[in-house]
Amino acid sequence: MKISLEDKYQWSVRFIAGALVMSLFLGTKIWLTDREFPVLPYFSFIPAIPAPFDYAIYAITVAIASLLLIYPLQTKLVWATAGLLLFLMVFDQMRWQPSIFFCLIGLIALSLSYKNKEYGLQALRAMLVFWFVWSGIQELNPIFKSFIFPYIFKPIIEFFPKAAVPFFQSIAYTFPILQIVAGILLLLPLKDFKKYVVFTAIGIHLLLFLVMGPLGNAFNYSYLPYNLCSAGLILLLFYNQQIHLKTLFFNRQFWFSVPVTLFLGIMPFFNQFGLWDSLQSYNTYSGKAKYGKVYMPESMTEKLPDSIKNQIKRYGKEPYVEITLWSLDVLDVPAYAEVRVYNQIKNYICQFDTAATCRARLEIYTY
Repeated sequence: MKISLEDKYQWSVRFIAGALVMSLFLGTKIWLTDREFPVLPYFSFIPAIPAPFDYAIYAITVAIASLLLIYPLQTKLVWATAGLLLFLMVFDQMRWQPSIFFCLIGLIALSLSYKNKEYGLQALRAMLVFWFVWSGIQELNPIFKSFIFPYIFKPIIEFFPKAAVPFFQSIAYTFPILQIVAGILLLLPLKDFKKYVVFTAIGIHLLLFLVMGPLGNAFNYSYLPYNLCSAGLILLLFYNQQIHLKTLFFNRQFWFSVPVTLFLGIMPFFNQFGLWDSLQSYNTYSGKAKYGKVYMPESMTEKLPDSIKNQIKRYGKEPYVEITLWSLDVLDVPAYAEVRVYNQIKNYICQFDTAATCRARLEIYTY
């Protein structure tokens, strides 16, 4: 059964809008200002949105995004959703989660291609291929093999004897290689074999959904809708489809294909040199991202509010706050893994120190 171009467009809008609505619900706390974790704008002069306006803007965003599920061809609703999303993201870097960026860029691509719907669908295809190829490349590292892979797939590995753990570690690179191969093969005209590639790509996303969802690690719920959305888009946009490679990454008639390819396909390479953010370079679960701890003397901890005191660990000589664990505990999403963000959090903690010079210090580490 063939699906018309307009139906593909409508369902693409619905998939992305649905993923966004679910992400907004599952990660509600990052969209509100009144919380036990600092608000982190990119520019320090940007103030936080005060309550109850933060609740109002959040509710309006959810409502408009939900309307897209019913009226996917209403371009004004698409623009309104993308505009509100972008507005909220300016005020807090914790909202810069990769799954949210995917929804934002996808909605912009679809809204700009209303008159030439295939252009927007081509942009979505490129975005999906970039995820497979770059995620696989970033995961080809020793940290993923020894630590991240066993953790992510722990719900499956636990079904086997402990003696089988080294075996699973030995085949850890199979998963990122499969991602890379699937991403490349999605582009090729493989006739009858193409459907197996499509189902493999869908299976990768559904597997990640299962091992990271409530039945698995129950970790970072806001990322789960992205996996369902991508699985649906792959079926819709690649199954029984002839892919026009000439217009996939650079389309002279659709200018937005350039920033899509630039920011999602090319700039992740520069993350290797610290010139592009890790989470926008498909490092969410590669193990290559940086993490931060804020150490402080015991006397300083007495001055801290309970929201920070509850996060203090005492496993060494100095008390410390592990930023990612704090974020996961309070906001249900990992911290945005950049040194500038960790410095902002250290400075936030420093404001509670009564000494002339802040006694807290930031330690950046990797696995």
